Amino acid sequence: MIARRLLISAAACCGVAALMTPATAAQAKVPPWPTVAAALPASLAHPATTSTPVYLERMRTRLAKRVRAAALGSRVSVRVEDLATGSPVFGFKALRPRVPASTMKTATALAALSAAGPAHRMPTRVMRSPDGLTLTLVGGGDPLLSSADLDRLAQAVVTRLRLTGLPAARIAVRYDASLFAPAVRPSGWYSSYFWDYATMPAALSRDLRRSSRPGRDAALYFRSRLKKAGVRVVGGTAPSTAAAGSVRVGRLRGHTIAEAIWPMLQYSDNSIAENLIRHVALARRTATTAEGSAAAVSTELQRLGIPLATARFVDGSGLSRVNRLSAANLVAITRAAVNPRDLRLSTGFRTSAFPLAGVSGTLSSRFDARSTSCARGRIMAKTGSLSDTLALSGVANSTDGRMRAFSIVVNDKPSSSSWDAAQFRVDRIATAITGCR
Repeated sequence: MIARRLLISAAACCGVAALMTPATAAQAKVPPWPTVAAALPASLAHPATTSTPVYLERMRTRLAKRVRAAALGSRVSVRVEDLATGSPVFGFKALRPRVPASTMKTATALAALSAAGPAHRMPTRVMRSPDGLTLTLVGGGDPLLSSADLDRLAQAVVTRLRLTGLPAARIAVRYDASLFAPAVRPSGWYSSYFWDYATMPAALSRDLRRSSRPGRDAALYFRSRLKKAGVRVVGGTAPSTAAAGSVRVGRLRGHTIAEAIWPMLQYSDNSIAENLIRHVALARRTATTAEGSAAAVSTELQRLGIPLATARFVDGSGLSRVNRLSAANLVAITRAAVNPRDLRLSTGFRTSAFPLAGVSGTLSSRFDARSTSCARGRIMAKTGSLSDTLALSGVANSTDGRMRAFSIVVNDKPSSSSWDAAQFRVDRIATAITGCR
């Protein structure tokens, strides 16, 4: 299943605040999503149907005061809506396009679920040439493919070969990663991003390893497993497509889109995000280039009725500084993603897929100050951060029992404000949405 090794990096100085390192086969599996009821106090799992005007006015007043007092610069946007009804609760420059940073991943998740579907699997196959002397490892674009998965695949192939009779000659191993177009650095990415903050999106890779040739890396590992199991192999490996008439001798079902979304959102994994937008492009039958994939996400969201007149999509991770989404855009995306009336979306995207304030993912160590602690367990949201950008977008369970979708985006953070101080001020604004003082 899913093996991972995660490192959350405080890399604001370097352009990105969260980073996930390659997974390894030996590590723990990602746990299944908790239900909302399991993630939150029982009293919050069943929201009330009404909210008093006095409560809402106090919330708006508190929000306005904290936005003004935050000293986060002039490019701050806030939008709050009732999750169920869409009724506006509060807005501040909510229609202004902003750099969304990693809150872009919510859009990626929604588009992937809508276009490909939560149950869509990304299989990895092994094809044997008609003469029996070449095995081709064919990638299906599974970003969670692990060394353990390839171990199992190699063993299955060896078993199959022994049943059919191993050839006297040595077997060559090739790989096919042609499902995706060759990766090119998207507009607005720093040159180091492919190496420091994301692996190259590839149809074939393993353990989210940082490699200039991820397909070759996976194939070499697969080859080593075959050799260890007693198969006589020859040479190294090279890119190729399976010869006409090849037969399948091994297959991994692969992980689903829904399974990939959980670690992407919880740990802000850039590599998974860049992979998933390629699956959106495949589902929409468009080019799997960076440009084609980003355009496919935009088209899919507009098909869902989300207004994106001022939006711009460049990547799936939010690393690009050319991306643009308004706070209103992000709230609309969140509301669509957690819409319980659309089973295609809600079965793959739950509010508990978001990090939970003070508990999980990129929010595990936040909201720990006295003035924000009451929001712990009440905020479920995607974080976003670049060196001068902070964002928080998701759902708040307010003290009146209502669930509210919100987005807070800060661009051009003043250099006079330290990173920790600015982040605290964003958390203070979010805390006000919960109704806490």
